[in-house]
Amino acid sequence: MLHKSIPEFTTVAAMELTSKNSGNAVIRLDNFTLDVSFDFEPFEDSYGVPGSEFDTAEITQLSVDHISDEYGNPFPDFTDYNDHRNINEMLVQHMIKNRLLGEV
Repeated sequence: MLHKSIPEFTTVAAMELTSKNSGNAVIRLDNFTLDVSFDFEPFEDSYGVPGSEFDTAEITQLSVDHISDEYGNPFPDFTDYNDHRNINEMLVQHMIKNRLLGEV
């Protein structure tokens, strides 16, 4: 039986949009720090009600460039599909919350 643990703590610690469609971010995943780069496509969405439009994005590519443990030591990439999906959603939510999409 395969037991998959779910991270207890995940957050976007820092983000920099490097162009209109790409960026870099630092993700905290439990006791690990992940340096990631990503590409995204911004678009306008709504809740189906006039006046509810908002800017959002879809992550089209995610790369885990470097992982380090809590002491700063390099660590092999252990991320899987679910981790990437969750990181993608966190990146989009961070861009929306901090209104980064309309300012690129």
